[in-house]
Amino acid sequence: MKRQNIFISHKLQEIKQICSRITIIRRGTTMGVHEVEQVFEQDISRLMVGRDVILNVEKEPASPKEALLR
Repeated sequence: MKRQNIFISHKLQEIKQICSRITIIRRGTTMGVHEVEQVFEQDISRLMVGRDVILNVEKEPASPKEALLR
């Protein structure tokens, strides 16, 4: 019998690197079992939260100011 491991994460990059198959669960309900190579990150996130998710957020570099509290 082949040994299987369980890895729980919300980090899609980790999932794509470590896993070959995923089971997506939302609110205690299985949303499906998928081969990682055959499903897009956008599809995984949609199944996880129930709506489209913006995966790439453009942020300006931080520009720290003087400390207000020490």
